[in-house]
Amino acid sequence: MKFNTSNKEVLVAKSNKFNLDKNDLNILKSFATSNISGKSRICSHKNDTDLLHEMFIFHKRDYYVRPHRHFNKSESIMILKGKVDLVLFNDDGVVQDVIHLDEFLSGKKFYNRINEPIFHTLIIKSNYVIFYEATTGPFNKKDTEFAEWSPKINTPESKIFMKNISNDITKL
Repeated sequence: MKFNTSNKEVLVAKSNKFNLDKNDLNILKSFATSNISGKSRICSHKNDTDLLHEMFIFHKRDYYVRPHRHFNKSESIMILKGKVDLVLFNDDGVVQDVIHLDEFLSGKKFYNRINEPIFHTLIIKSNYVIFYEATTGPFNKKDTEFAEWSPKINTPESKIFMKNISNDITKL
């Protein structure tokens, strides 16, 4: 499949017909490893106003997904390659649940849907993860709230925060 580059982390299919194969996921991985963030996504939707947003996302192991929640929308995640812990928090930042997600062929949980505005993050447990994510559109930044108790992205505090969360969930 051929892609347009939306920005340094986002690829969008050039064609109205959208199919992916293993080679496309390798392109996704190469795109992520060539940028400083270590993340990338392929969007199957054409623009932010689409009513359904479907994305294939790559994160390297140490990528920090800042805890956040979404208002007025649901969000689904399905693991294609790798392992993650989906961590759910209460409004004060206390871990409420950890959902261990793995590839479909592992025989373990591989899919989750969040139907309520609950703070969540991903802790990547493998060298990298590739996952499918779907959510309702249109995209509006106001529909996402980052947790005030969590550090901003690309700060020294974010690495410490994730290490602490990882340690906390091993005690659950």
